Amino acid sequence: MRLGMIGYGTVGQGVADLLVKHREVYRARCGQTLDLAAVLVRSVGRTREVEPPEGCVVTDDPERFFGAGSSGGGSGASGRGSGGAGFDVLVEVAGGVETVRGHVERALGDGRHVVTANKSLVSAHGARLLALARDRGVELRFEAAVAGGIPVVGALMHGLMGNAFERIEGVVNGTCNFLLTTMEKTGRSYEEVLREAQRLGYAEADPTMDVSGRDSAEKISILGSLAFGDWMTGDEVETGGIEGVTVGDLRAAVARGRRLRLVARVARAEDGGVRAEVGPRELREDHPLARLDGSANAVTIIGDAVGEVTLSGAGAGRYPTASAVVSDVVAIARG
Repeated sequence: MRLGMIGYGTVGQGVADLLVKHREVYRARCGQTLDLAAVLVRSVGRTREVEPPEGCVVTDDPERFFGAGSSGGGSGASGRGSGGAGFDVLVEVAGGVETVRGHVERALGDGRHVVTANKSLVSAHGARLLALARDRGVELRFEAAVAGGIPVVGALMHGLMGNAFERIEGVVNGTCNFLLTTMEKTGRSYEEVLREAQRLGYAEADPTMDVSGRDSAEKISILGSLAFGDWMTGDEVETGGIEGVTVGDLRAAVARGRRLRLVARVARAEDGGVRAEVGPRELREDHPLARLDGSANAVTIIGDAVGEVTLSGAGAGRYPTASAVVSDVVAIARG
């Protein structure tokens, strides 16, 4: 099976590395080889820690990437591969919404499967993209869009489908959990710990998406849509962040035997609707989400038959996220 990938940053390089490192493992699991045939990037000439495999077309030309260009390549293609790409599965790990939305819709319309790690795209346009995939008889998978390497999307769509869901709640932003747990343990201010998180790579130079709660809102909107049936977007989630949380707030919670965490929650409301919210919330200290430390993520799912199930682990990073991406590809290849 041939793969075309949009984006070749941290996660994309992790995907490429796993495809080479575990080539025979994946072949045994799905009965065919998984070959990275093409990569669409913004800058062809950039030096990267993990180079694309030999024979892979690397281009900044979408037409060539999709296999419609000439074999000449021109200035917008590397010499690693020749001709149009031609691939069966589009892997999207570039981020953003509108530009990649067009590429994803094109791939689905052409009858190609799509795997994406893009929470913003799935939250905003998941309903339309899933409908297009169904219409074309292909799959749209997005395990990596929520909680990195934790298989929570698969749990909702497969392992727990025998349940009527009551609620889902999670700590799904590692940046915020690092900030809150570090402030709680050290007594240092939000501003000081944020600078440390940026230095360590746990927070972006502009951390607004994370600390405002927007990142968590998009993720819980996806989980809520899968659990309760009607698609909701991140804009429909009541959202608050951690910018105003102080060391005093955290220590006051500890004094009450509780912990303050940024919790994303979605549940069936009394009127039959669905309500989703994100914000700082006090949890009892023995709650699974309260016990998380550093940048870890966890999601608790409550179903009427299974009861309470908590999944936890690495919610971001090159290889945890690449693990989820490749797992979706393997599932498609298995049929």
